[in-house]
Amino acid sequence: MSAPTASEIAHALDDRAIEVCRHLFPNGRKRGQEYEIGSLAGEQGKSLKISLNGKGTVWSDFANGNSGGDLLDLWTAARCNGDMGTAIREAAHWLGMESGWPRAAVQRTALRGDFEIVQPVPEDAP
Repeated sequence: MSAPTASEIAHALDDRAIEVCRHLFPNGRKRGQEYEIGSLAGEQGKSLKISLNGKGTVWSDFANGNSGGDLLDLWTAARCNGDMGTAIREAAHWLGMESGWPRAAVQRTALRGDFEIVQPVPEDAP
C-alpha cells in the first residue's frame, strides 16, 4: 500500500483532535469547544485557540495573527518550522500510517490518570 496523502493524514488527525492537541501542547487545556495554549511554542496561556467543534479544526493565535485550517497545518507550524513534508512524515508516524494503514497499537495517554487506548478495538472487546 502506498504512503498516505496529506489529506488522509489531516482527516486522521482531525478524528483524534483532542489527542493531537495534548500531544503537541501538553501545557494546554480544553475549555468548552476549544483547546487553549499560550502560543505555538507551547507555553501555558490562552492566546492560541484550536476549535474542536466537530466541524473541522481551525486554529488562530490571537496575539500574533498566525492561523491555519487544520491540525496538519498546526503540526507544521508548531513542530516543523513550516516544513509540510516533515510534518506529514511526523504525523503519519504518530498516527501509525507510514505504510498507509494505521497500526494496531497500545498507546498510553494521561488524561485523568493513566489508561490504555487500544486501537483498533479488538473484536472480543465488551
